[in-house]
Amino acid sequence: MKNKKDLIVSFLIYGFGLLSLLIADVYISENFDKQKIAQWAFYKSTIFIIGSICLLGYDQVFIRDKSLIKRVFNKFLVQTLFISVISCTFIFFVKDLKNYELSYLILSIFLFALLSFYSAAARACYNLWKSQFSLNFWKILFILTILIFKFDDVIVYLIISLMLSVFISYFLKGYENDEVIDDNLIISDIDARKISLAFLFSNITLILSVYGEQFLININGNTITSAYLFKYFSIFTPIALSVNSFLGFYLAPKVRKENNMSIKKFKNLTFKILLFSIFITIISIVCGLIFMNYFSKSNEGPIDYILISLLAILSIIRGVYISTSVCLGVFANAKSLKYVALSFWGCTILYIISIFFILENSSGLNAARLISLASLLNWFLRLVVSNSSTIKTLKGLNYE
Repeated sequence: MKNKKDLIVSFLIYGFGLLSLLIADVYISENFDKQKIAQWAFYKSTIFIIGSICLLGYDQVFIRDKSLIKRVFNKFLVQTLFISVISCTFIFFVKDLKNYELSYLILSIFLFALLSFYSAAARACYNLWKSQFSLNFWKILFILTILIFKFDDVIVYLIISLMLSVFISYFLKGYENDEVIDDNLIISDIDARKISLAFLFSNITLILSVYGEQFLININGNTITSAYLFKYFSIFTPIALSVNSFLGFYLAPKVRKENNMSIKKFKNLTFKILLFSIFITIISIVCGLIFMNYFSKSNEGPIDYILISLLAILSIIRGVYISTSVCLGVFANAKSLKYVALSFWGCTILYIISIFFILENSSGLNAARLISLASLLNWFLRLVVSNSSTIKTLKGLNYE
């Protein structure tokens, strides 16, 4: 009963958090020019990309060994500050940011990474609602500040929201674990580093696949394409991607607890997720069409159904990918993870090259379509690689 309540509360926090970020995205896309929209898309993608990288893959390893949470925390703080400063300094020269914008970006990345650490630790300890609080409460505060103060400097409101969430998350102590850990399950620091680096190597490609297009488009300076993609993603895909994301969040510790996944169970799980992903994607698209036809204030011509179709297929593929991602995250060894990561990097490099090629030869709506197609193909290749690797991993576990 306690686990059910925890799951329900965590889902509500997750839902309100994503709804808040969705409202913020839609509010920005409906009330500001393309330059401002592209600016917010850049800030958001940069914080999510670099802040996630700062964990160096340990968020996945915590599920395997909870004792690592306290053992790596101090190292995490130092490496996060280092990564934030180095990466933002590079962006400072490429993007030509102002000095105060550089400081804001470094601070917001550090705070977001800290929240991600608290969330990953609470998730590993199966404190699901505390995990979701760390991950999503700042989004609720963010939209409230925008609506109350009528949106002036988005990065200032973002930092305030992140700081308050970090403060509360610390005192919630979702990262504390009272469970006695079996000595056989404790991973040495060296092995933990090997596994975490394998996860990091793979996770970077995942992060770039999810947030990289906006980052790369804005580095390239193509604000019109950025605005188109941001608007269509914000309106037509959030329900599908959000619900599927929560499903992945819930399944990983559950599968780890049961610890008896077989190939037959994996295929059954994948089929169920496929059906669910199709269903939730249809709902997401229909809600987006209702909004565009009856509530949207922008007047940018007819709705582009080609772009919507591409995003719909992309959402379904990303949904199916959850089953393979969960099983690899829980059961794969360092060698398998390295192979998957190398394969993913091949896909991601092709994806990045495709984006730059598209931006050099196209812009606006047509570029948005082509980039969405490139993203779809990238996720399809990731699914094929991870699915075959998952089956190979499960065969080695002898659960059949």
